[in-house]
Amino acid sequence: MTIQDPMICPKCHEVHDYHYDCDPDERRFQMTNEIGLALDEYEATRPARLDYAVQPFIDVRRLTAGENCKFFGPIVITGDRKKLRIGDNVRIDAFVKIEIGDGVTIGDNTHIASFAHINIGGGTLTLGRNNGIASGVRIVTGGNKVDEVAMTVTAPLHEQGLTYKDSVVIEDNVSILVNSVVLPGSHICAGSRLAAGGVLTGKAIPPNEIWGGVPAKFIRKRGA
Repeated sequence: MTIQDPMICPKCHEVHDYHYDCDPDERRFQMTNEIGLALDEYEATRPARLDYAVQPFIDVRRLTAGENCKFFGPIVITGDRKKLRIGDNVRIDAFVKIEIGDGVTIGDNTHIASFAHINIGGGTLTLGRNNGIASGVRIVTGGNKVDEVAMTVTAPLHEQGLTYKDSVVIEDNVSILVNSVVLPGSHICAGSRLAAGGVLTGKAIPPNEIWGGVPAKFIRKRGA
């Protein structure tokens, strides 16, 4: 990153290396922009022989999103950005990874916290409105079959066997709490909660219920 000369901050009238050091949100946006510029420079100069080994990513500056969205970089987003839909007032924190796969929709007013990994396996994910995806959450929509010889993409193709893809649907006003895992085929209905550390194994959670545990099970109705 390029470090600017010290200057007088117009907000607090102190000397800063950056004029926005007194504004953490602005600083994060600037870091994202600088990272994007560095990646642009790399893309323009990297040797062609490395092309096969470089996983494509999306520069957050080039995302098509709704109004009043906030992206706090660095964020890793892979896949075809035409299949990524982001509504209004969405916030995505630093160190989130999103695999677009067959398609990801993020509804209005949704917050995805740091270190969440979204749409692992490349299926289809639909996130409704007003959802909270806490730090460390994993939402899985596909993977390798457990009976094959190997379950890693670095193994020879004939040993990986068939992969499968599915979908996950998370309706409006849902909270998925810290370090929870949502597996392929799961459906969380409006107003429900998945407790911290829970593993939802392809089941459907009815509206306004709290589930938790491994595997996740019904705990109680909200408000009961």
